[in-house]
Amino acid sequence: QALEQLNRGEVSVLELMLAGFANKRMASKLSVALRTIESRRKALFNKLGTRNIAEIIALLQHAERSWTNLHTGHVIPSCHFLQRRVH
Repeated sequence: QALEQLNRGEVSVLELMLAGFANKRMASKLSVALRTIESRRKALFNKLGTRNIAEIIALLQHAERSWTNLHTGHVIPSCHFLQRRVH
């Protein structure tokens, strides 16, 4: 599954994107450079075969299997992934 190809940094960016964070705010929250966020976004779009966040949401909504959250190791059904909030 495409989501399993994402590394920890890409998952962090994806979670924050889904929570509505702008790139600068993501960089601050993750304590990384803005360029790092931009690189991770580009990599996750490429790995998922998507061009924008709307396509990612559609991909997650149609995912048939659960996947493992790389931060916690817990298996999260894709529909629950969309409902998570990042603090």
